[in-house]
Amino acid sequence: MTMTLHARAAEVVEKLRDHENEGITSSDRFALREAAATLIQELAAGLSEWRDMDAAPKDGTRVLLLLESGGIIAGEWVENAGVTSDETLCGMWGAADEEIWPTSWTDGLCWASNADEVSSDQPVAWSPLPLPAAPTPEGEAG
Repeated sequence: MTMTLHARAAEVVEKLRDHENEGITSSDRFALREAAATLIQELAAGLSEWRDMDAAPKDGTRVLLLLESGGIIAGEWVENAGVTSDETLCGMWGAADEEIWPTSWTDGLCWASNADEVSSDQPVAWSPLPLPAAPTPEGEAG
């Protein structure tokens, strides 16, 4: 039986969750992160269009974000996640998964620059997350 991308993604996420409290090795965690990143890329490859960031939802809806580097990540707008130089609260894009975000982001959040003063890999376009495929009857390929 062939697994759909959504089923594969669910399996990877479940493995990550199962191992959070069990002491997963760093090499296993790295392999799971790589598998999740590959799945996001495969899901994104099936998208027909990317949308302008000005139209991106800022209500906590999870979306796919296309980054300046060409990378793709699942993310969401996080209201009041940071503070500007004049001490005003501000929102920013954050990783939807606590374990997967670009190395240029700090703590899963996309600042103008990260804690090392390196420019963050900014989102340049977005797309809604694809809807899960309809379940297939037992034994059929999906």
